[in-house]
Amino acid sequence: MARYEHPDVSFDVPRDWEDRSVVAFAAPQPGSATTLPNVVMSRDALGDAPGIRQYADRQLIELAKRLDGFGLIERREAMLGGSPAVELRFEWRGAAPRSSNAS
Repeated sequence: MARYEHPDVSFDVPRDWEDRSVVAFAAPQPGSATTLPNVVMSRDALGDAPGIRQYADRQLIELAKRLDGFGLIERREAMLGGSPAVELRFEWRGAAPRSSNAS
């Protein structure tokens, strides 16, 4: 078994399981701001996509289908640790906050 180590948690992972990690960081909320910049990195297998570019394009299509007000800001090919990568910058309209007023 592989061992997952993090400062807050550690556990054994069965050897045949895939690592589909998601790492997310959000900026602190200044005052009454309702939107925050954030960075999310996910790990996944390419599946039937022949390469990272096609995988990223497939992800963009899914995001556009599922997120209200989805808008692509930038799609940029890059290198990360010597490997090809695709950086996606986008925005969408999140769900409106629910009212906490009781009737």
